[in-house]
Amino acid sequence: FNNAVYARDIGRLCFKLLNEPLVGHEMVVLGAAGCTNPRAIVERMMSVLDREVRVDVRPSPGNSFTIDCRKAIESYDYKPMEIGAMIECYAKDNIV
Repeated sequence: FNNAVYARDIGRLCFKLLNEPLVGHEMVVLGAAGCTNPRAIVERMMSVLDREVRVDVRPSPGNSFTIDCRKAIESYDYKPMEIGAMIECYAKDNIV
């Protein structure tokens, strides 16, 4: 799993692109650097929030996938945050 993008990463990419003489259009896919799994996400969030939660993992009938954002990295200098660090930032940003 790396199907997440931190808002600050999108903002940096947009700012960079708006300051370049771009012509036409092109589609790029954005995702986080690295990858993780749902259990690790919950465990990392609970660690940041200093809470305990029981995680019940069950096999999924579907296949998982990872986002390939290599084109954005190579063509547009996109610098994605590592997924684990992003989960921590998300948890800290949303503590109620």
